Amino acid sequence: MKQYLKKQQRTNTVNITSLIDVVFMLVIFFMIGSSFDKTSIPVSLPASSSSSESATDSLAVTIDSGENIYVNDKPVLLEDVTETVKILLPSMKDSNAVLYSDETVQLSKVVSVIDALNHGGVENVAIKTRSAE
Repeated sequence: MKQYLKKQQRTNTVNITSLIDVVFMLVIFFMIGSSFDKTSIPVSLPASSSSSESATDSLAVTIDSGENIYVNDKPVLLEDVTETVKILLPSMKDSNAVLYSDETVQLSKVVSVIDALNHGGVENVAIKTRSAE
């Protein structure tokens, strides 16, 4: 008598290897394509019709509504801004700074901070604004 072998049953599986590759590429795309503000101090930026993106490797200087000064999110007195910048600049790629100033801060305070940054060795100071809509 002839014996018949039972066929092995196929199991349905989902091959997710290519799905993982696609998701990984999307994550990389969105990480590179998105921009993050450097500062974590909340300020209400002044409006401008020519708002632009900030440099990625620049010194971040913030003046909040209470006229407190922060260099890379660390509180600093106006008198100590120059020394702090002299310490931080050698570790930076370039000698540029981005100034995040609240719109209620007096212009004289902003000019004093820019002057202290220039004395510390900063060549270019960009003032961050929000787009006027």
